[in-house]
Amino acid sequence: MRDGLVIGDGPPIPVGDAVQMVIERISLPVTYDLERIADAFCEEGDIAAQLDEVVAMCRACLQAYCVRRTLAGGQWWREVPSVLSRAREHEKADRGPLVSCRVDEVCRDGD
Repeated sequence: MRDGLVIGDGPPIPVGDAVQMVIERISLPVTYDLERIADAFCEEGDIAAQLDEVVAMCRACLQAYCVRRTLAGGQWWREVPSVLSRAREHEKADRGPLVSCRVDEVCRDGD
């Protein structure tokens, strides 16, 4: 049995990067352009032989309960810029070091 979303034997970082880029760009919730976008990123990343693996991993991500629930809810955003405090427990959050990032998925759940 394999762990997580590992489906094939392609190079893990390029395949993972392709999956991330495809998920960021496909039309949601319908995903009609998944294969076309995956093909473009696999060609660009020189991993065309892993196209089926990338598509399968994207489909597995889209079938995750949290993603299906988010898309069904209607209010969601992708790649949301964020700044987080990395303050330790004894430090005040507004005085600790900050890290800038992007959140893959943000959704409204209720009020």
